[in-house]
Amino acid sequence: HTLTVPLLDGPRPEDMLSAAKAHRRMLQAARAGDAQAYRQATAQHYAPLLAALT
Repeated sequence: HTLTVPLLDGPRPEDMLSAAKAHRRMLQAARAGDAQAYRQATAQHYAPLLAALT
């Protein structure tokens, strides 16, 4: 995705910030053993990529 998204007019700065925050939430959820929070953070992380591809 790091090669494709720039060709699709992305990523936007706010998408990069969102991804960084999602990485933090993913790590926190993993450390806490919270599978539901991890799934939600992962979905948020990939949302900009999904939007760019659709």
